[in-house]
Amino acid sequence: SAAEDRIAFDLLLQMPGGFEPSDIWVLGCGTGAHAALLARRRPDAMVHGLEAHEALLNQARARPERVDWVSGEAEDFSPAILRT
Repeated sequence: SAAEDRIAFDLLLQMPGGFEPSDIWVLGCGTGAHAALLARRRPDAMVHGLEAHEALLNQARARPERVDWVSGEAEDFSPAILRT
């Protein structure tokens, strides 16, 4: 939705200039639009998209950006557990 897009873009703009994360997780990534944007904006980081709904995750996996698409529930999120 437009409101979700606005929130994601506002968050991106607030990231400090010198902030260079090596891993970025998008919890509840849906069809992957925001994770794909992060992957394009932060090419040196490994972006992970977590989504519980397989239909949405399959749409995300069809995107050309380099993103680690992970099936799972946001409330069960733990980078140590989900990372393969």
